[in-house]
Amino acid sequence: MTGPVSPQILIEEANWALEVYRLAKSQPPSTQAAFVSASHRRASMSAFRPQDRKVHELLSQRPLPHLSTVYKEIFEKILGERVSKAAPKLVEASRRLEYSKKTKRPLLFVLHDGETWSPSALDPVTQRLLGQYVVIKMPIREGPALSQLTGQPPFKSIGTQRPLFVVAHPDCQQIESMSGWNLPNLTHLLALGWTESLERNPRSVGALLQAQSLLRPADPALAERIKNLTIQLRQEMKAAREAKKRGLNKLASR
Repeated sequence: MTGPVSPQILIEEANWALEVYRLAKSQPPSTQAAFVSASHRRASMSAFRPQDRKVHELLSQRPLPHLSTVYKEIFEKILGERVSKAAPKLVEASRRLEYSKKTKRPLLFVLHDGETWSPSALDPVTQRLLGQYVVIKMPIREGPALSQLTGQPPFKSIGTQRPLFVVAHPDCQQIESMSGWNLPNLTHLLALGWTESLERNPRSVGALLQAQSLLRPADPALAERIKNLTIQLRQEMKAAREAKKRGLNKLASR
């Protein structure tokens, strides 16, 4: 074990990292990696603790690595610390959260006991609904770490059965949840979450028509909500076209 590090050393190391980052950003992109490598090489020569020297030597050979490629080697092999098994899951969850924001697809969180969880057989309707989601699976004991990652309070649920299913918007705001494995309930949960996601972020008329056909066998009432949304979107598009046409006519008459 490395033992505790004094606050003064932490501040000095943080300031060093910030200064190297600032100077590297001022370099041309083609030379930034070489600059960081040289900075770590110089730091390794003056490092007081053997662990610090080894970390700098590693990063001089592999400058600007993705955290997921070096964190385990640094913490376990060099610093002698035990790395939480949740770390890779959180890295993957972070990637999926970014993908959800980029594509505006809703989220399905599956919080389960144990290390992994796989669903029982899903019917075709539920499978197609699941395909509309970005799915994040996480052991429920890592819920606090997940809350830190999402920036949201712990998910609310009724019941204590596992797994806990939570549907949420791309910004991680919870829509609804359910406890325990129940296929009909899961189908409804997925249909509801997708409907509310489409209502918040309407897509093209074609996409909404496809959503209606997918939702109808799962929940006709939810399909009707998307139908109304489709009608509203068409009316707004028509009004926009007419307004544009009137504007062009006014310009032509001048």
